[in-house]
Amino acid sequence: TSLLLLEAEVFDNPKFKRNLRDAAESLEVGSAWELQTNVNPLIRPPEGSLQEALQEEAPGEEWLVPPVPLADNPHLVTPAVKWNVQPGAPTHLTELFGPVLSVMRFEKLDEAIDLIHQTGYGLTSGIETLDEREQEHWQARVRAGNLYVNRPTTGAIVLRQPFGGMGKSAFGPGIKAGGPSYVTQLMNFKETGEPEGVNLTDGILRALAKRVPTAELEAALCSYTKQAHDEFKCEHDHQRLLGQDNLRRYCPVERLCICLHQDDTQFEIAARLGAAHAVGCGVFIAGPDAESWSDFGTIVPEPNTTQFDRLRYATPERVPESIRHAAHKKCIYVADTPVLSEGRLELLWYVEEQSLSNDYHRYGNLGPRFEEKRQSASNSV
Repeated sequence: TSLLLLEAEVFDNPKFKRNLRDAAESLEVGSAWELQTNVNPLIRPPEGSLQEALQEEAPGEEWLVPPVPLADNPHLVTPAVKWNVQPGAPTHLTELFGPVLSVMRFEKLDEAIDLIHQTGYGLTSGIETLDEREQEHWQARVRAGNLYVNRPTTGAIVLRQPFGGMGKSAFGPGIKAGGPSYVTQLMNFKETGEPEGVNLTDGILRALAKRVPTAELEAALCSYTKQAHDEFKCEHDHQRLLGQDNLRRYCPVERLCICLHQDDTQFEIAARLGAAHAVGCGVFIAGPDAESWSDFGTIVPEPNTTQFDRLRYATPERVPESIRHAAHKKCIYVADTPVLSEGRLELLWYVEEQSLSNDYHRYGNLGPRFEEKRQSASNSV
């Protein structure tokens, strides 16, 4: 954790400020071989943005706990706390891999969430509050890969809290390490039969099936409907621990561009549009004959990488090199795997995974959930 956002009442409380200083100064700095060490050496002496953060103060901020380099080891720096960091300051917007904590003040929860999103990073985020309304609002708005409620923001465990970020804290499709889908991004798939599905009930999917009346597309849309219901639009708690929720869930890509190519088949176009609608993406369409698909998304002149969170092409060879380079510079993922009818695989390219861990107990007291049965779910694997 490099940012600490404090509600005004807490920020203005001198006792909290004093306790935070005491906690930081109490951390033991030393060798990794010493059992009492809390802060280990850096892998290299501070340099670049970390060195600047340790040496400089931006307007309005001050050192609550100043850093102290240890002369006998240039890799060791004592924990530092910057107080009253202002929005847009270097230590607000820069990811620092060193013992520097930036403390910021906010009035309303939405203001704090906006400060988080301004960084562009989204690996982990945590909140400390007993107000369930605040918890729910924060969980719905924050764009980060791992969310923690009333617990430490480290210590992710395989399957319990699959790990990986969003935004500038993600690489590629962002499929989480330690989750059930991780290996899919390392594989190539070939369909051998018709996937399992359910009847179409969604109006947009039924309209797509009518637009391209083939058995292949209908089977794909039925599979997308089933997998959206069973996997992608619900929350999964594989461990069901007493006193702690660990939810694995998916967030639809908010601004997804379906990129058309002159060689695309009607199936490849309709299937991508159906998959995006099945999970709830914000759908944009660009490319040849895009206007004819205007009933299924917003038409844009080109897949501008500054406008979208992700681009979806039908095959790798149809992605222009200029688009690849532009997307690379903006850290935008280009999903270009062949379009599949199996929803469990195809829908992965239209969502971002998120883990939520919530300590709902209070010092062992389970509150209104004391009678809840906590055991392994039958469909946990």
